[in-house]
Amino acid sequence: MRRSRGGLIAAFAVIFPQFSVAADLGAPVYKAPRAAYSWTGCYLGIEGGGAWGRSDHIASGPVGFGSTTGGGYDVSGGLIGGTAGCSYQIGNWVIGAEGDMSWADKSGNANNVPPFITSTVVSTREHWLGTIRGRVGFTPVERWLVYATGGFAAADVEATIATAAVGNFAETQTRTGWTAGVGVETALWGNWTAKLEYLHVEFSSQQYFTPSPAPAAAINSRSDVPLTDEIVRGGLNFHF
Repeated sequence: MRRSRGGLIAAFAVIFPQFSVAADLGAPVYKAPRAAYSWTGCYLGIEGGGAWGRSDHIASGPVGFGSTTGGGYDVSGGLIGGTAGCSYQIGNWVIGAEGDMSWADKSGNANNVPPFITSTVVSTREHWLGTIRGRVGFTPVERWLVYATGGFAAADVEATIATAAVGNFAETQTRTGWTAGVGVETALWGNWTAKLEYLHVEFSSQQYFTPSPAPAAAINSRSDVPLTDEIVRGGLNFHF
């Protein structure tokens, strides 16, 4: 009787092998909880967007004092460049530092107004822009970061005066100033994140054309050239 019962069980296991592993499948399988996304680490990226703002030529030479254009003129264009930074997350807060360097093509111009020579055209052009900023952010939900940023800015700024009487004159200087703004960043897939950012950049007045390259009656000698930037740009970062 025992032999027949053992043979029956063995035959049953051979014919229906799936029943032989049923006991193994009955045990619950433990899965470790998914780790929360962290913004801690360093990253490299690309960024680009549009820029607009205001500039002016403010004459301080013998021909007079004040804005040669009667209040300034608009400047606009675009920029594209690279970004590098590092962040550290503490709870829902993220702190860090970021720097960027962008090629820029941003310019504007206007004619002089009386008492200056009205046929004279003054212009401002920005060739590159760089910033070094701190960032403080908050994660309202996982994989999203809202932040404020601010710090130091520098740019290569060219001022030009075009006159019919004595020709055209241009001078380029490296300008320094400050920047502040806000942004939002989200984790996409793997190590990639995307951001959208607004920055205000301001460069205080700085004298150009000193000494004057032509008689003061012909051009706006010793011009101060203030400049502001309003920047909206997007970016794509790879986090290490």
